[in-house]
Amino acid sequence: MTKQHKCKECGENNKKNFYGSNKQTCKKCHNNKLIKKRQKNLEIARELLGNKCCKCGYNKCKNALEFHHIDTTKKDFAIGGSRYGIKKLLEEIKKCILVCANCHREIHSNLKNG
Repeated sequence: MTKQHKCKECGENNKKNFYGSNKQTCKKCHNNKLIKKRQKNLEIARELLGNKCCKCGYNKCKNALEFHHIDTTKKDFAIGGSRYGIKKLLEEIKKCILVCANCHREIHSNLKNG
């Protein structure tokens, strides 16, 4: 007897709405959980880097704060779109500074030192 698909979060049971052999969490709930986990990891990363732009002090909107790799030759992955766990993420942010979107553009336009 095979186990039936049934989401433990929402009760969905249509097997088309599940990934592969995962029978406990539907695609929608699985994706929502991943999004929340990534957002939490980014929140932790921003907190570790001071929750403000290290160049101008901006801190009004957390979504305007970006991670800038100091040495791009040592960059393993982009922090914002990271699908890695918190341990790997924490290793990567050691290579970064936190800057606002404006300062980040100025750094890449060689108007500010990174």
